[in-house]
Amino acid sequence: MPTHRCGIAMDYFIPVLAYCLSFNLFIFETFACDGIRHIGILGGSETLTVYHDTSRELQAAVWTRSGDDIKSSSLSLIINNISYSDAGSYKSIVYYTTGIAQESDHCLQVQGYPFLEHSSNVTVEGEMTNLRCCIDFALEITHSPEFIFSVQLKRLSNISSFPSTSVNGHFRACNVVRFESHRRYLNQSLLCQVQNEHYDLNASTVLLVYYQPVITVITPLSLSVFIGSNVSIECQTDANPLPTVILQKRVNGYQWASLPMLPTITRNYGFITSWLFLFLNVQYEIEGTYRCQAFNGVGATAHSSALSITKIKKTKIHSTYFN
Repeated sequence: MPTHRCGIAMDYFIPVLAYCLSFNLFIFETFACDGIRHIGILGGSETLTVYHDTSRELQAAVWTRSGDDIKSSSLSLIINNISYSDAGSYKSIVYYTTGIAQESDHCLQVQGYPFLEHSSNVTVEGEMTNLRCCIDFALEITHSPEFIFSVQLKRLSNISSFPSTSVNGHFRACNVVRFESHRRYLNQSLLCQVQNEHYDLNASTVLLVYYQPVITVITPLSLSVFIGSNVSIECQTDANPLPTVILQKRVNGYQWASLPMLPTITRNYGFITSWLFLFLNVQYEIEGTYRCQAFNGVGATAHSSALSITKIKKTKIHSTYFN
């Protein structure tokens, strides 16, 4: 008896037309075996069901794979803990009391979960970053599923797709997204969604964005202090990773000398970190011009604006204090 591409005998084609259309079986022909299409997720379960003529009285149902009988006499074949080896062609044969048999072909595709391929999720602000998202199939596919990349619910558009390749006996489909890294992506999830007409799966990774430190001087750029007081110079940065910050004093008119022995207090305000460099029991030698310098893993350095302490007074205080 002639059969339709859905694997149903033509005499029984009309009752299952809606089923075929509901899964776009006439449009998406994405893997290489014939029959009613099923997609199972690796490690999950999938049910193959016979769609039969309900007006006839059933006598028996037989399932076979590659000519071998499967121990199932019901109208549904349940496959648990699916592995890639379960993929392929299945056949169901329904026997009616009238002696008429109905055969249906089934094709089971098995797919894994999407995964992101990257050597590191650390990116540097301003640089272009490539992340590759892939998914494996047991059977070769002719149409790749749709890959959607997003960060902070914003869809990324610069995506390149590649033909499926064979990897360890499976077929792998991959897409690569390319985007410019920005500090607003720090600790945000990059999401890769893989969609087809059956499933919507996703994988994600948390982005770590490195960016060079930019120092802000909180202390007024010109200070008047008095002998014996305690004074602090405060600098702030939002750099990532947390930089090393030092205070330097101008010497010989143009050179800068570090002051490593100063007592220092570090404070965190969310993404902002503050350094307070303390001058205790101020004396006249504090006079001069200072700056903050920062180093972090990006390999960049940044300097704050120069701060001048030029007036030392014995009675009047006009400065930032540390008590």
